[in-house]
Amino acid sequence: MMKNIIYLIAFLALFSFKSSAFSQKFETDNFTISHPDLWRVTNDEGIVNIFPDAEIGAITISGYRDLNLDEEQTKMLILDVIGSNENPEKISVKKTKNGKEYSYQFANDKETWVAKVIANNDLLYLVTIYSESKYWNGNYKALFLESYNSFKLKK
Repeated sequence: MMKNIIYLIAFLALFSFKSSAFSQKFETDNFTISHPDLWRVTNDEGIVNIFPDAEIGAITISGYRDLNLDEEQTKMLILDVIGSNENPEKISVKKTKNGKEYSYQFANDKETWVAKVIANNDLLYLVTIYSESKYWNGNYKALFLESYNSFKLKK
């Protein structure tokens, strides 16, 4: 019985930590994204960077108007930003309520990249995660992905 109480307390403590860790929200006229309380946010001429104090990686969001790229050009944009020479066919594409969403992940022994492009009419958002690979498989992976997945376009 005592063991069950300890597990319950530990679970509740973990749940409350996770909930409070993501109480910060960055918002623009066009999108929102949540991030851990202790992470920093910069907005340099419309390019948003969100990163931990350790500066072992970052989430970067950039938006473009009137870029009008076709599917192949959009895939090449992702590969160029990441610096990957992989086959563009490795980038998945799906239709969503916000337009087309392109997704890609690349890793080697030094770095990990996760990228998505949301393309809707004349608006294109590129959202990337960059992390040093030695930190990716630890706690940072979960924090980066939770924040990255919270990215939402406003209507």
